Amino acid sequence: MMVWNPVWLSETGEQFTRKPYLTWINRKYPKRAILKDGRKNIYINKMGCTHKWRYFQDIFTTLMDAQWRWILQFLALEFFGSWLIFALIWWLIALVHGDLLEEHLPEMQEKTGWTPCVLNIYGFHSAFLWSMETQHTTGYGTRVITEECPEAIFILMCQCLIGTTLDTFAISIVFAKLIRSKHAANTIQFSRNAVITPKEGKLRFVFRVGDLKKSRLVRVKVRAILLNNERTQEGEIIQSFQTELSLKTDDSSNQPFLIWPMEVYHEIDEYSPLQNLTNPEIMKTQKIEIIVVLEGVVESTGVSIAAKSSYVGSEILWNCQFEPMVTYNIYKECYEVNWSKFDCIRLLGSLEMQNTEVNEEGRYIF
Repeated sequence: MMVWNPVWLSETGEQFTRKPYLTWINRKYPKRAILKDGRKNIYINKMGCTHKWRYFQDIFTTLMDAQWRWILQFLALEFFGSWLIFALIWWLIALVHGDLLEEHLPEMQEKTGWTPCVLNIYGFHSAFLWSMETQHTTGYGTRVITEECPEAIFILMCQCLIGTTLDTFAISIVFAKLIRSKHAANTIQFSRNAVITPKEGKLRFVFRVGDLKKSRLVRVKVRAILLNNERTQEGEIIQSFQTELSLKTDDSSNQPFLIWPMEVYHEIDEYSPLQNLTNPEIMKTQKIEIIVVLEGVVESTGVSIAAKSSYVGSEILWNCQFEPMVTYNIYKECYEVNWSKFDCIRLLGSLEMQNTEVNEEGRYIF
């Protein structure tokens, strides 16, 4: 039997159902920290109880990262629990005041002249209905509080305040879940492969990024982080060492005007972290991963998004370039983007490589 714990409410609860880019049965599956769809391929293990309870310190973010089935269960438990607790309190008030005695029931109150704390309360089921009507300000009119019990008036104020707070919390969770950046980033597309191609006498690491939405992204910034094993001067090997790669788009910085798919590149020169990987065979054998991140703001909603993907050595193609996909349609008098060519790559001929020198070891030199 599975024991419930707060970790299941967070993003780590999806780790057992995640679908990697390739099946784990395939022995050639490359090790990567970020999957092609942008999800983290990280499993948190051996977490102590102290760390688990930290999820409740930021319950809003924990629910935001949770799947819908956990959110709906939490909200159902939250509302049903509050109804049940206040129903028990109203039932105890009626019981202590004597409203549940046979001679004090609603059909006998006119004869005996008895004034109850709440009209038309017969038992716990009536108290439960009164609790729901009070918390959600339904008020069917058959059950009404009287001035007989001051404690009942105090409980009525408490339930109204708590009910309003719970309704606001539930609406905020659902609204934030619907407009969260994780969904907005689904239209951001990264090319399936990256390429290394010569340009102006230098090699470039190039990948393509585009947005399917009609609304434009503003304040766009593209980053690339190289993950590889680094050896220090003392001989220590640092695993998954992160190195920032400088990126450019066309003749601008890494903040493109993303009106159509663009190619983002990193120049491989003597100062580049990729300078020792200028050989196709070395690139394939080295355990490297290049994580690419696009950050921006959706112009129509103002929501900040961060789309991620990654490229391992086997996904970086040499002596290739992307097929053009933006043309001008003279009949419609507008630019036309052919998304079927987004991942299309063509192999360069020898003419494109004639200005790039290769040393005896088969490495490209600058």
